[in-house]
Amino acid sequence: MVTVNNGLPLTYEPTFGLESSDCLWLMTRWERYAFSYLLQAIQPQVALEIGTYKGGSLQATARVAQKVYSLDIASWPREML
Repeated sequence: MVTVNNGLPLTYEPTFGLESSDCLWLMTRWERYAFSYLLQAIQPQVALEIGTYKGGSLQATARVAQKVYSLDIASWPREML
């Protein structure tokens, strides 16, 4: 295991912590890995997601950010999540 400048561990095996989630991601496995790593590295206080669909990336963002705003033209994502 290697650590980066901010002390976060860098692993070579992609894991997202959402394997048990039923949410659909519209990203490839490697896009999810990069997105998850960036979230952990940046540790955003506030996040804005535009286009929620089924909430895959929204749930990952909500685990890291203190406050998350989600905007979507459809109303059903709010009802589903």
